[in-house]
Amino acid sequence: MPVISDTLIAEIENAPAPVRSILEYLLAVDHERLPITEEVVGLQQAYLAAGVVTARFADDALHVAQATVARADVIASWNFKHLVNPIRVRAFNDVNSSRGYGVVVILTPADVRQYIAGR
Repeated sequence: MPVISDTLIAEIENAPAPVRSILEYLLAVDHERLPITEEVVGLQQAYLAAGVVTARFADDALHVAQATVARADVIASWNFKHLVNPIRVRAFNDVNSSRGYGVVVILTPADVRQYIAGR
C-alpha cells in the first residue's frame, strides 16, 4: 500500500503533469497518509544536526523521517542529489541506527516499478 505525506503532496503540486497524474492515481487508491509528529520532527532534526542534508533541504529530511517512522519498505524519489544518493542513504541510516530505527531504502520510481513487476 502506498504511503503519502502532505510534504510530498505540496512538493508535487508544481511538478510536470505526468508526475502529478501519478500522485492523483495514488491518492485515488487505498493508501496511508503519513502525519508529521513530534517523533518525525525529532528524527528530521537529528538528520540536520548530523549534516546529512542542510537546513535548506529540511523537507528532504522530513520525507525520510516520515518514511522511517512509518517503517515504509522503500522511498521512491527522483531527487538524485539528496535522496537517491548512496552516501546520503548511508548517512540517513547511520542516524537511524543510532536512534533505534530500521534501515531506509531509497530507489528511483523506475527501480520500484521494476521490482514490483518482477514479483
